[in-house]
Amino acid sequence: MSLLFIVTVLLLAAVAYRIFRKQQELNAYRAEREPHTAEPRGLPDPAPDDEETDRQSAEDAPRAEAD
Repeated sequence: MSLLFIVTVLLLAAVAYRIFRKQQELNAYRAEREPHTAEPRGLPDPAPDDEETDRQSAEDAPRAEAD
């Protein structure tokens, strides 16, 4: 009876390991095929771009002259 239990556990472990390895192979294959041209989407860049810098300096110029 215990032999049947041990064999069943080992068989289940072998099947689980094979499924795990197959998933790793599929993920690696998909990673090779997918293009990586899209930039990740997230929060805006904290550094201002050139247009925003020009706009801010144009707004600050009259204040600096008034002081």
